[in-house]
Amino acid sequence: MKKRIVVLTLCVFMISIFAGAAIAKNDNNFGQQKSKNTNGQRLVDIDDDWAAEDIEEASIKGFLKGYEDGKFWPNKPVTCLETIVILVRAAGLQDEVDDYDLSDEELMILKKIPDWGKAYVAVALNEGILSEDEMKTFNPNQGAKRYQVCIYMQNVLDEFNIDPDDEEFMEDFIDGELVPLQARKSVRNMVRFGVVNGYPDGSFGPMRVVKRNEIARMVNYLDNICIQNSESYILKGILDEVDYEDDILTLNMTDNENEEWEFDIDEEDDVDIYYDGNKLDFDEDLEDIEVGGAIRILLNENEDPVWVKISAPVEEEDYVLLRGILDAVDFDGDVLSLDVIDSEEEEWEFDIDEEDDVDIYYDGQKLDFDEDLEDIEARGTIRILLNENEDPVWIKIYSPE
Repeated sequence: MKKRIVVLTLCVFMISIFAGAAIAKNDNNFGQQKSKNTNGQRLVDIDDDWAAEDIEEASIKGFLKGYEDGKFWPNKPVTCLETIVILVRAAGLQDEVDDYDLSDEELMILKKIPDWGKAYVAVALNEGILSEDEMKTFNPNQGAKRYQVCIYMQNVLDEFNIDPDDEEFMEDFIDGELVPLQARKSVRNMVRFGVVNGYPDGSFGPMRVVKRNEIARMVNYLDNICIQNSESYILKGILDEVDYEDDILTLNMTDNENEEWEFDIDEEDDVDIYYDGNKLDFDEDLEDIEVGGAIRILLNENEDPVWVKISAPVEEEDYVLLRGILDAVDFDGDVLSLDVIDSEEEEWEFDIDEEDDVDIYYDGQKLDFDEDLEDIEARGTIRILLNENEDPVWIKIYSPE
């Protein structure tokens, strides 16, 4: 796959998680996992799961993956040991685990830990993800409770020197008194970061055992918002152009940071493509795709697509990308007036002032509203992202050739 790559700042949405934390897996499978799932394992039992995208993303990142039969078992509980394994991987410490040589003393300390997990726990102890005090009561095969997972995640963040403002307090939960005292800072911070939140009934459920689908979402948010250690992520934006020719699907999109991306995908790339929730056959359905709707692409560590999910444009809800020629431009010091002729030969006029908070770019450079607008020349190409009210969100203008 070829694509034009531009500088990207990942825009992560701080969406609250109403399901919490979770993990699970059998010992052998966890012990055999590798740090990166570059093959993009097909998981056959997650299509209808609420956390399907997070499961796929966590799998691609190598934090956790499915079983040998291709199933993920998203609702299976997860143990304390499996939690530690996942967080060690999320912290980027898999190489340390692979190279770790356990001493006789460590083997004694870790005698209650299954062999496949000993190096993970040793690294977690050395890195502060698991404290010596926590190790005294650590039960590797016990289901991990929500408050425990918050503690372990906070320990990971302490290693990255990440701590919210102390004036930020945990939300009031109807069962807040059930959160153990030693876990309240951790729970508060995870809520503060948006990594985990309460349930719709106002409870936090600190004693509830987490599940695999829940930990997939939590660890993705922990990585995307706080650690930013993985090179895999979900790219989100608007589908600008689509073309299917010579057995190659070309997608042009603008992401949420107003950066432009182009992807060329052929059938051999083995990329799953969905349109309005339906998986498309590569050689039959691709011509049905329309531009203007939302697009999400899961990228692996090489920034190649693993899957593409496109939504059909909905005129009253979706944004529209207007393309054309800048016919005339005027800036009187307060208002920027743009006359545009679009690709359908229709005329548009926009009057924009600084309070409209519209990002304006000229030849790729963002302009200051009160300084640079006089540099804009007419007769070049122009692209304007319009919201549902046909108001500009951003404007990209190019000088005439």
